Amino acid sequence: MIEMFDAGQKQRLFKNLGQALHGVPHAIIDRQMKHLDAVHPDYAAGVREALAHTSKAEEKTALHDPK
Repeated sequence: MIEMFDAGQKQRLFKNLGQALHGVPHAIIDRQMKHLDAVHPDYAAGVREALAHTSKAEEKTALHDPK
């Protein structure tokens, strides 16, 4: 299915899943990533990148949060 998506669709899929997995225990994310690797390596790579980006964005927000 992922082969049928254009670049924008893939990026939205990766971002949505990355955001949904943010904050989930690492053991569960690791299991999910194994499933995504089995589906398509590019799918897993895109979600890994989205997760990394989501984590970096949260770190920046935490640094600037006046709480």
